[in-house]
Amino acid sequence: MYAYINYTDITARKEVEKLQGKLENASIQAAAKADFYSQMSHDMRTPMNIILGLADIALKENDVTELHQDIEKIIDSGKYMLNLINDTLDLQRIEGNRLKLEPQVVKCSNILNDIIAMITPSVKEKNLTLQVNILEHTEMDWFIRVDVLRLKQIITNILSNAIKYTPTGGTIALRIGELSRDGLISHALIEILDTGVGMSREFLKNGIFKPFSQERNEMTMMYAGSGLGLSIVKKLVEMMVAEST
Repeated sequence: MYAYINYTDITARKEVEKLQGKLENASIQAAAKADFYSQMSHDMRTPMNIILGLADIALKENDVTELHQDIEKIIDSGKYMLNLINDTLDLQRIEGNRLKLEPQVVKCSNILNDIIAMITPSVKEKNLTLQVNILEHTEMDWFIRVDVLRLKQIITNILSNAIKYTPTGGTIALRIGELSRDGLISHALIEILDTGVGMSREFLKNGIFKPFSQERNEMTMMYAGSGLGLSIVKKLVEMMVAEST
């Protein structure tokens, strides 16, 4: 009686498949990076062209009122460009694992007061109503350990979007509450609601957290934006979750 055994060593095949997978991922990342830099370059050129054009006009302007208006537009374009540069640098630092969280102990109410102080001028400028609701049994006088700068960045990024895309006379609500407590660990809820134009289901599913991605509607066409804010928010939240586990 004879037995024939056909043995095939698949180790080499697995290595080849593994290398192919890495190559495909590298190609996808390279393409994404190329798109990123292309979009970033385009978005930076636009405000720079505006700044240079208005500066040239301002040099030839004799009317003081017109000159002031030109300077205000230059300042607005400069602020937009600075925000774009800051967001781009933050995203690059996060992607390159060069951004490190720096937790510190701070009073909850201090963080909230600072955030309100930062966004109040923009709220008043658009004649919006800001509602701050602290849910029942939530202790804002307690201390927490968190990266204060990044937590503020997360909340103000979302609030800034709410302010930008909520029509004049609308309402923005910031709700803070404690869901549960396990010893020294508190599970908190932070909600931001607004009466703005909202986003489509398709954008929420496929585009909301992609760099340079923005919903296209009548409101977004009126206001310049980099489309980086929510990408940064998502990555910062993921960093905080990873550090807490």
